[in-house]
Amino acid sequence: MDKFHRVEARHWWWEGRRELIRQLLKNEKIIKVLDIGCGTGETMNFIKALISKSEVYGVDTSRVAISYTKGRGHKKVYLSGAEKLPFPNNFFDAVLILDVLEHIENDKKALFEAKRVIQKGGVIIVSCPALNILWSDHDTNQGHVKRYTKKDFEKLAEDLNLKLEWVGYFNFFLSPIIAVMRWASRIKPLAFLASYESGVNYEVANKGWVNEILKKIFVTETKLAQEFDYPWGVSVAVKLRKT
Repeated sequence: MDKFHRVEARHWWWEGRRELIRQLLKNEKIIKVLDIGCGTGETMNFIKALISKSEVYGVDTSRVAISYTKGRGHKKVYLSGAEKLPFPNNFFDAVLILDVLEHIENDKKALFEAKRVIQKGGVIIVSCPALNILWSDHDTNQGHVKRYTKKDFEKLAEDLNLKLEWVGYFNFFLSPIIAVMRWASRIKPLAFLASYESGVNYEVANKGWVNEILKKIFVTETKLAQEFDYPWGVSVAVKLRKT
């Protein structure tokens, strides 16, 4: 958790994901926002800066994460899982579930709860690791239950009677390099690559010029994500609306 706290604000991957959220929330009339799995609170900081009059709430299952988030000045943070949220019906304008759903066995229940707490016309933004073909020890080490496809979200939207406004893959340009490392780590002599990838990924934030190059690639890609339907990606995101 301390690693997240130290690198999240400047790391290329989080910067790209924030750009995607910026694009997906553009032109939305939003005040109350819930960040499910808020971690150390950097996304809550981002939303406060993006939407000046916003009221940002967070929940997380980790007391350590909550302490970091409160240390950033956020007071509306609660110890809670996604499957049973401590909020009334129709309370929020938007709910963010960013790289959280893949940790939850009952993803449909978590999305149903998100739907319950947003008002009519509100939006749910979800991002997850994509494509089971990329499954490796990296996922196991991160506590993932599954990786998602666009069709998975199409089915979830239909089952929960949510309007699917957009779904797409991202982290496309860098996916060949990541895929090679994930596939190679399945070979026993190369299994160490799963841990190596995670370690390198954190440390990149401390390598200024490398981080900046990766950031420019990823941010540029995410800016174009709603214009281009990338055929695959390391991650997938979806925008759902309660009608």
